[in-house]
Amino acid sequence: MIELLGENPELRAGLADLHRRHGEPDRAERTLRELESVVQGMPAAEQTAAIHIAPVRTAIRIDTGDTAAARELLPWVVATGGWLSHMAAPGAELLARLLAREGNAAEAATALRMSQVVCGTFDRGHPDLRELIGDLTERLGATAYAGAFDRGARMPRAAALDRLRSL
Repeated sequence: MIELLGENPELRAGLADLHRRHGEPDRAERTLRELESVVQGMPAAEQTAAIHIAPVRTAIRIDTGDTAAARELLPWVVATGGWLSHMAAPGAELLARLLAREGNAAEAATALRMSQVVCGTFDRGHPDLRELIGDLTERLGATAYAGAFDRGARMPRAAALDRLRSL
């Protein structure tokens, strides 16, 4: 399968994310390392690959409970999200997943809605987000979840981006 993807960083990172979602973090990490080795020595490709690798690697760290490593990676995800407009939301979504993992459900719900503020859309059908919404609603109760989620919606885009960049 890797051979079919060639040197396309977005496709390879997507494959790694599929491995992660299927509960195979080691396989996902291996796929990311293979991508890094393919682009090594090609500065533009290395930079592009790094932009696609960071969110997946951060998600792997969250999934495996390595919240310290996820916190170290998250600012880089946020910084690169500004380069690619379609990648602005992952920083907020990953922050929401991280906060939930750390036990801060209300702040997680607020961060989750910030992803819509910074990107303009919110993908309720995304498997990670759908699971997170269910988890946060269960932990907070529907009313408290809605209130925390709406707090993120009231945040101006500039304020949401500033909050993410301050990580």
